[in-house]
Amino acid sequence: MFDRDIHPKFDEAIQRCESNGIGVGRSNPCFELWLILHHEDYDKSDGRHSVQAQCERVCAGYDKHTKGLDCSDLLQHVEAAIKRAEDQLARRKNEGEEFGCPSTTVGHLVQAILDAAKKPALA
Repeated sequence: MFDRDIHPKFDEAIQRCESNGIGVGRSNPCFELWLILHHEDYDKSDGRHSVQAQCERVCAGYDKHTKGLDCSDLLQHVEAAIKRAEDQLARRKNEGEEFGCPSTTVGHLVQAILDAAKKPALA
């Protein structure tokens, strides 16, 4: 998982992972975007501080200073967040910047985990 934030080697890190067969989850500008999508669409091309402030407003118990959050409330909204993230990615792709701001692929990871949980355990 990578946040774009202001990391100068973000794209290089993603490329290195992908070229070595390592799956990548990314959020642009930050992971808190994924948390917001559990409650509402967010399509502003804001920096991480604005996104974190919005997360603090919509996610009960989130504190941008400690990054603490009780995630139990989020679980009931996971499917909506996955859908919002997919729609958001489609908009960025249509705009010509597939992973532009704001966007997150955390939903892909979460969906893979949910799908794996449905598979029968190996004997």
